[in-house]
Amino acid sequence: MPFYDSGSSVLYVAGKGDGNIRYYEYTDDKLYLLSEYSSPEPQRGLGVMPKRGVDVGKCEVMRFFKVASNSLVEPVSFRVPRKAETFQADIYPPAHAGRPALSADQYFAGQDAEPVVVDMETLFRDGPLIVAGEAPAPASATKFVRCGTKPPPSEPSQSSPPPPPVATQSPVRRLSPAPQVALPVESETPPSPPPTAATITPAVMASNEEANRLRDENARLQAQLGQVQAQAGDAQQRAQRAEQAAADSEQSLRSVRAQLDDAVQKAAKDADALRAQVDAATQSVDEYKARLVKAEDSAKEHELNCQGLEKELRDAIEAANSLALAAEKAADSLQAAQ
Repeated sequence: MPFYDSGSSVLYVAGKGDGNIRYYEYTDDKLYLLSEYSSPEPQRGLGVMPKRGVDVGKCEVMRFFKVASNSLVEPVSFRVPRKAETFQADIYPPAHAGRPALSADQYFAGQDAEPVVVDMETLFRDGPLIVAGEAPAPASATKFVRCGTKPPPSEPSQSSPPPPPVATQSPVRRLSPAPQVALPVESETPPSPPPTAATITPAVMASNEEANRLRDENARLQAQLGQVQAQAGDAQQRAQRAEQAAADSEQSLRSVRAQLDDAVQKAAKDADALRAQVDAATQSVDEYKARLVKAEDSAKEHELNCQGLEKELRDAIEAANSLALAAEKAADSLQAAQ
């Protein structure tokens, strides 16, 4: 059993024998699941309160009358959880007034006309048009306007305003505001069981402006996703270029490593040659050291010989001096003898 609310673009779907009522947002020819009202009591049938009968002051957007048993009709209210004391124009566009725009003769004559609608702000000021136990209010009590036209400014009425909603003992005729889960209200009919209710999630469930904002946000996120994907493509290209550069660098590194290996091998050969030369030089040094030791020994021996010769020379000089003294003495003696 589908029920569509054109004011909030919400489709309510309920099944006979099922205790749940699912509601979807209809946008761009697509349905988006908003939430689900669950109840253990299955419904045998559902009726809908006309939009001009909802409680505008409590942000009620839909009211069902659920046939739960042979003797019980249970109201199920859907409200937007807002704490506002002013009229919420975004969730209450003009609703059908329940009056025909053409007579039967005009219709069969081929005439066409826009449907007659009622300004919901009037209901906010004066109360609902449908009250339990009463017929719809006459045209003089409420201003009706054609669809697509601006409602005329309200004028002070000399008649008394419509009476407020009245709750009766019969749950079938009780059209007063039903309680909800988020903002519970005490039932005005003590004999009836406590009615169940469902609430519409804030923003997207009853506010088309919030839905438009979410769609704009989705478009913005998609644009950002496109930019991120483009950046990811650029990053992938840069990564590929970096991989190619790394491959080239690796090839150059391999060439450098080969050249380094050749240089190391050449240096090792040169080092071996130098080691051989050093070994030969070391051997020559050892030989020179041995010869030096021999030369030192010869020099010491020559030094000892020189010392002996010096002694002999001194002895010879002393002997010569003695001979000279003796010669002088002999000369003196010779002279004296003459």
